[in-house]
Amino acid sequence: MTIDVVCNFDVKIKEDILRKIEVIVSEFNSELSGFLIGKVKDDKVEINDIIFPKQTVSGTSVDIDAKDVIPLRNDPRWKNLLGLWHSHVNMGTFWSSGEGDESHIRFLSQDKDLSIFIVSSFKGNVFEHKVRVEISKPLKITFDNVPLNVIRNSIDKLKVLNEIKQYIKKVKPTKVIDLTKTAVDAVKRKYSYDPQTRVLTISNIIYQDYTVIKQHIQKVIKSDYYKEGWCMKFDVDDKKEVGTIIREILDILKNKELYNQRENYWNQYQGQSGYFID
Repeated sequence: MTIDVVCNFDVKIKEDILRKIEVIVSEFNSELSGFLIGKVKDDKVEINDIIFPKQTVSGTSVDIDAKDVIPLRNDPRWKNLLGLWHSHVNMGTFWSSGEGDESHIRFLSQDKDLSIFIVSSFKGNVFEHKVRVEISKPLKITFDNVPLNVIRNSIDKLKVLNEIKQYIKKVKPTKVIDLTKTAVDAVKRKYSYDPQTRVLTISNIIYQDYTVIKQHIQKVIKSDYYKEGWCMKFDVDDKKEVGTIIREILDILKNKELYNQRENYWNQYQGQSGYFID
């Protein structure tokens, strides 16, 4: 049973912990996660710390291996584990279904009478925090959209950034297709045309090229992201226009000014994992 609460259930968080969370959400272009530490007394919950495990991150997901949680159990703070926090970067606050947030919530709350879960986002230059209280005994009840009250103190932004960087696992950088004959041939190889729907599909497009193609060709009807890259669909009038759109895309790839824009974008984010989805 899930309800939106209108009650005085009191969830408090120390200001330095909240500011730490907000620094992470606003300064990192990847999702991150941490374990909430605190205490429960009567109808009051106080979050006074957060522990960050080693984690693999991207712009839309965060993965924590079980082996990276085991060392945390030796931390004296672990005995006061309340629940889990994670960021949604700028996507807004919500609970991912399926094997996302809901599965983590079920797993972490199964052996605890009361658990706290928070998802945070920095959307439209405004911080959002969605708080959920899970009660397992004597009845299973979910309290969602619980107010988050701040216990005032202070936070050092630079200290937070330096602390969090040590928890992010290094992953193999995404290979960038340079503006060479290989890139041009890749576009030619990875397109298909459906004469019945009159839809041209081009797949395996890297993010830098995807952004400029989307800006300069107005016939894009759909774009999706897969592990191999972006897939873009174009509405064409007939088979003759397929060649026209392919030539336009190749011209974009060959355009020196646009190429420099793509290179500058990539250099800005070189070394960060994940894809940056607009």
